[in-house]
Amino acid sequence: MYWIAQLVGIALISAVLSAWARGARTDRLLRLLLLALLWTIALGLVVAGLGIMVAGARLPLVLARGAGYTLTMTGVAMLLALVAPVRRLLARFLPFDAESVPDQVGLAVLLALIAGNLAGLIWLAGDLRVAPVSVVQLVGQSVTLVAVAALAVGLGIERTWGSTVRRLGFTRLTWVQAATALGFTVALFVIAGAAGALTQWLQPELAREIEDRLVQMTQDVSSVSGALAVSIAAGVGEETLFRGAIQPRYGILLTSALFTLVHVQYGLSIITAGVFAISLLLGLERRYLGTTACILTHATYNAVAILLQNLAP
Repeated sequence: MYWIAQLVGIALISAVLSAWARGARTDRLLRLLLLALLWTIALGLVVAGLGIMVAGARLPLVLARGAGYTLTMTGVAMLLALVAPVRRLLARFLPFDAESVPDQVGLAVLLALIAGNLAGLIWLAGDLRVAPVSVVQLVGQSVTLVAVAALAVGLGIERTWGSTVRRLGFTRLTWVQAATALGFTVALFVIAGAAGALTQWLQPELAREIEDRLVQMTQDVSSVSGALAVSIAAGVGEETLFRGAIQPRYGILLTSALFTLVHVQYGLSIITAGVFAISLLLGLERRYLGTTACILTHATYNAVAILLQNLAP
């Protein structure tokens, strides 16, 4: 049950960082300690990454480069978020406050995750391995993502339950909005179908690898009940975090970049570009219809996709 400890750890770290960052807005000592911690982590990642690359002669070349570049890029991205002129430049294009400590911490984490996942995708895609996931695991991940999202926006620290729900974009859908959300699902399938067809045509070997990975990942949730459970869990968890918590503060593009890069099962394929396009569309849906509509769209898409994947001969 190691994965349970991981999920609990992620939630606890999120709670501590959220409370610390908000306390640091008015307490100079807390602010200095928090920034010192972030700078230490960022510089440590850069030094560790460079050290691995220097000592790469003792390791397989791909592994040395992959681990080295991943750690280095993660650290550099964090450092950029900690440099005030860089934050102010980004704040001209993104809706976050460059002088806000919570926003600074969030930006550092966001850029680090984007850079680290991108480096890993580039350098370690050839060694990508996936394992079957169970309904229990996916529900646990979903609960963790919702908890992280709620804590990130200040639940229990500066927000009540009601204000947290509003900040995350949850609303009661009208019938027209629900129908529109299902229309977005059709658009998602059009994008995914086009990306899949292009991958089959231009990257046939990679397309077969991706298909095998998806079958392997979903083999334990291929029943109708399993597909529904997984789809609802993934839709609620991912949309609450990405579209509900992250997007209003850091914009559609950065949110979509991270959303795309955490879907590592697609590797360096045209399908990955399709996932980015899907995320952009979900971002627009969040802007105009809210997070609840995105959850309906995402969950419906996942359910149909999983069932079709496992019904295919």
